[in-house]
Amino acid sequence: YGNYTGTESYIILPKEKPDGYQIVNQNVIGVATNGDYLTSCQNMFNNNTSSSLELDYLDTSNVTNMRSMFNGSQATTLDLRSFDTSNVTNMQGMFYGSQATTLDLSSFDTSNVTTVSGMFYNSQATTGYARTQADADRFNNSSNKPERLTFVVKPPA
Repeated sequence: YGNYTGTESYIILPKEKPDGYQIVNQNVIGVATNGDYLTSCQNMFNNNTSSSLELDYLDTSNVTNMRSMFNGSQATTLDLRSFDTSNVTNMQGMFYGSQATTLDLSSFDTSNVTTVSGMFYNSQATTGYARTQADADRFNNSSNKPERLTFVVKPPA
């Protein structure tokens, strides 16, 4: 289960790295009881100081709110391929002030997303990939997107 402790049905997310840097905003993830599902990632990595985040085992299949998830995050690389965004409705400010240089959102299902305002405001990204042309257009036209950031449909591998 990656760098996480637990079993297939119960995973403990570490709060900080061995060097003492905070991994996840402790105010976001409280104590979960067996069977609870994560439904909000709002501010999860807000102002996180880690230069990279391992997100492979973060189950986002029941998440509806990703508002400000990576707001101010110092991670320069974000691997979001494992994210299930099919139930997400709010991505407002998701990458606000993020230091990630590339945003590969080609695995994102945004069919239920209703709020994307400020999604990329003050983001340091210069390259973005989307799943469909409609998504690329939506991301490119979102409010406060830096001019240097352009989304295109990711070509097949």
